[in-house]
Amino acid sequence: MNEEYEYCNFANGYNSIKEILSIAFEINDFKPIEDAYTEFEKNFGMPGSEKLKTIVRQQMVPKTRDTIFLNHFNSDKQTVGIDLPVLISSKESKGVIFILGEDPLRNDNYENENKVGSIILSTPYGIHFEKCRKGRQKIYWLISELILKMGYSLYYTDVNKIWIKRNYKDGEKETIP
Repeated sequence: MNEEYEYCNFANGYNSIKEILSIAFEINDFKPIEDAYTEFEKNFGMPGSEKLKTIVRQQMVPKTRDTIFLNHFNSDKQTVGIDLPVLISSKESKGVIFILGEDPLRNDNYENENKVGSIILSTPYGIHFEKCRKGRQKIYWLISELILKMGYSLYYTDVNKIWIKRNYKDGEKETIP
């Protein structure tokens, strides 16, 4: 991890995140989500740590009565993604700035044998992946670094918490807040 910044050092530990995620999701077992955070933190700033984390869909079910949406969520013909909120703190923070993404975009390029029946976990803008910070989405990290160097912390999250897309090329996204 980059020694200049603290990764996901939430004031109330992961209980804060569990409370936030519990607003939109029924969480049956938080341990796999906590494990994902631990791995993301461990790999933050490490080259070549690009493996995605997955959890079984029934561990994190959206709180909605929309049966059409839930049918899509539970379908093996759909790719499901959730970005976990991230806090990156400067050592002596002057305050926290929120950076909001639209939704946890996923595409068919994810090579993950556990994709069917799973939720692919990541972070907004793939901020925990060096490849994303230095690749296609590097502008987000360049701006983030400037803000962090100014002494502010950054909280990344998405407005829409879930991404569902058919595994076919003609699929459309569906989201819930």
